[in-house]
Amino acid sequence: MTACPILVVEDGPTNRTIITAHLRRAGFEDLIVAEDGQQALAALEERTPDLVLLDILMPVLDGFATCRALRRDRRWSDLPVLAMTGLEQADERARIFAAGATDLILKPINSAELIARITSHLQNRMLIRSLRELNERTTAELAAARQMQETLLPGTALLAQIEGQYGVSLASRFAPSTELAGDLWGAWPIDAERFGLFALDVVGHGTIAAINAFRIHTLLWQGMTDHADPGRFLESLNRKLRPLLAAGQFATMFYAVLDVARDRIDYAAAGYTSPVIGNGAATRLLDGSGLPLGITQDARYETRTASWMAGEALLLYSDALSEAEAPGQGGSLLGEEGAQCLCTEALRTGSAPLALERLAGAIRADAGLDDDLTLVCVMR
Repeated sequence: MTACPILVVEDGPTNRTIITAHLRRAGFEDLIVAEDGQQALAALEERTPDLVLLDILMPVLDGFATCRALRRDRRWSDLPVLAMTGLEQADERARIFAAGATDLILKPINSAELIARITSHLQNRMLIRSLRELNERTTAELAAARQMQETLLPGTALLAQIEGQYGVSLASRFAPSTELAGDLWGAWPIDAERFGLFALDVVGHGTIAAINAFRIHTLLWQGMTDHADPGRFLESLNRKLRPLLAAGQFATMFYAVLDVARDRIDYAAAGYTSPVIGNGAATRLLDGSGLPLGITQDARYETRTASWMAGEALLLYSDALSEAEAPGQGGSLLGEEGAQCLCTEALRTGSAPLALERLAGAIRADAGLDDDLTLVCVMR
């Protein structure tokens, strides 16, 4: 800390000599000296110190004007300024702080007090600098992690393949509540008539939820079989996931096999929100109930079947939708029935992308939500 540069601004030669001598005896060797405020501002253009010792009563440019100039400049707005003054009246001291001084010390200068105050302010500055650097590094790392997480979602090539091969329109919306999310969705071809579609929600949000979402993504694309049987698929995933999660951690999931040749959907659920199926005229809820993944090793999941006719859509949504405030309802939550009503209205647009845009607008998703939002719509 004694290596921190200090700018000493003092017009009196004797005081300047005494102050710099006190500092050097305490180990502060990196000193920048100025005789008035004008010289001080010029010195700052050459080099930024970690602290300014500023005399208040000086010719040319006094300490009040110098301090105000410092605070107007972003580069020095948070620079500690220790004012040195012989002014003892309360209103005069108030003027010093109003000008932007961090602290003050009365003349004649007491060496022990001077060093103690300088040391305290430099420690604070070093701490703030460390925290700022940590925040910048963390922000950069989270941005990189979020970019990586977004690459886990289906890419445009896969979506185009599914839309072309199965004659569907597929749209999605993914909006993390923080830098990282615990939501994930995906799709894959199974054969000429069927493709798989899933959505999952890891408990919580933020870094830990995102790490568990990464784990599940790895499991889904490494060694998973039974893609055509949703119940067996969830059972296999649960067995592999359970040993990887800490106590209290789990994930809800919905997995469906969409069959365009037989006009049906085979699906299984692990405590996910109830998906909506139908069109703008009428919709119905699928059964999202089931034990969440990661609770117990031997959980069982039932494969259920629903019709899926031409002109109908399947709409998956995370609980950020069902737990959003109902528009015009005085703070009450939508719930699954309210979410179904919004989905029915949204599907009247006749377009998967427009349906999701209307849903997100209805709950003001762009203004920020308390939970991660995932919306996926497949329309025949």
